[in-house]
This record gives sequence, structure tokens and C-alpha cells, in this order.
Amino acid sequence: MRRGFKREVISRCYNLLRLALGARFKDAQCGFKAVRTDIARRIVPQVENRSWFFDTEMLVLAQRAGLRIHEVPVDWVDDADSRVDLIPTAVEDLHGVWRLMWSGPSHFIRFTAVGITSTMAYALLYLLLREASPAWFANAVALLVRPGGYR
Repeated sequence: MRRGFKREVISRCYNLLRLALGARFKDAQCGFKAVRTDIARRIVPQVENRSWFFDTEMLVLAQRAGLRIHEVPVDWVDDADSRVDLIPTAVEDLHGVWRLMWSGPSHFIRFTAVGITSTMAYALLYLLLREASPAWFANAVALLVRPGGYR
């Protein structure tokens, strides 16, 4: 894969994840998290994910609880030797979003989130397959394999 491709795909998909969850924060996975002990004791036990999606889930739950979330910009240095495995990480994030959508506030938001998640899954699959195959093949496979695909 070309350099920066993973970062670009993850970034674009993450923006859609935030939209699907109704998140008002911009970036859950970059930088440090600080939380008061009493709040952490209340929120952290509710977080089911123990991997890459942990911080996003924690912030979504905090937002739903009406807690204030403040973001402070950080300087970012891209690591060309990143060990992030794109597909398992994306699948894990989609699973977490799906779980949070169904525990969320309304049917309209859930309906919207299903559409966004399905579109994200299609886009991710298409982009990954397009790197190694013709466009028509990538499109066909992405349409058939994504959640809510051809039935």
C-alpha cells in the first residue's frame, strides 16, 4: 500500500464513525486523556472495548452522560513504522460503533447510523480492494460483502 494510505482511510472512516455516534468531539484516539477519579470510576466500567476503540467508547459514554469534554491540540509526528493492522482495527471499530448505536438515544439516530456504517464499510472495502484489483471487481465485492449487502 502506498505511504499514508492507511492513515487517510482510517481518518476518513473515523469522521463517519463520529457522525454515526453523534459525537461532538473531533479526535478520540490522538493525544492524552485526563479524567477525574470519581468520573473514571463511573464511566470506565461501562466501556466494553479493551483495545483501539476504548477511548472513543469512553468519550461517547461520557458525552451521553452529559459530561464536559475538552480537546487540546497536540503536535503529531507520523510513525512510518506503524504496527496498526488496518482491517482488524476497522472491523473492531465498526463492531464498537454498531454496539454503541443500539445502546444510543433514538431510532432515527440508529437508522442514520446503520446507513453510515454500511456506507463506511463499503468505502473501506472498496478502497482496500481497489489497491490490488480493477474497480469493477472492488465495487462488486464491496457491495456484496459489506453489512446490509445484497440479500
